[in-house]
Amino acid sequence: GGGKLVVFMRDITERKRAAEALSETSARYRVLFEQSPDGIVVLDPTTARFLEFNDVAHRQLGYSREEFAQLSIADLDVVETPEETRAHIARVISDGRSDFETRQRTKQGEIRNIHVTAQVIPVPGRNVYHCVWRDVTERRRAESRLSEEQKRLSTILATVGAVVVILAAVGAKSP
Repeated sequence: GGGKLVVFMRDITERKRAAEALSETSARYRVLFEQSPDGIVVLDPTTARFLEFNDVAHRQLGYSREEFAQLSIADLDVVETPEETRAHIARVISDGRSDFETRQRTKQGEIRNIHVTAQVIPVPGRNVYHCVWRDVTERRRAESRLSEEQKRLSTILATVGAVVVILAAVGAKSP
């Protein structure tokens, strides 16, 4: 009977080590999920409701965790209708991944530009729609300002060029 006890003790010890390793891995992934500089959301692909999300996701749109948990993508997205969102999710399910930019409305009504990397991930018992949201609003504003400045400078240079040609022509006619 002593041999059975040793095997039983070893089996319990191995199970305990495996459980501890799984717990450590789970904690590590939780930290990575929560500490991401980008918003991360996990959606139910059939309802587009949030199953899980990190703090950045709800904070960048001005919602509390409790408020955000009650929302779906349709409540936030100002580009797609709910039908278009469902069709988009269906395309991602068939393609596996999608990178796109959309616009979302904050709780305060401000429109933010959001770059989304979406993919379907199989988890035990189902597929989920996993998205990483990066707020690119400030980058888009800076790009817009730069484009406007470039247009302004082009106009100035075209005008200056015309003035130089006119002055050169006038100067050439002088005795």
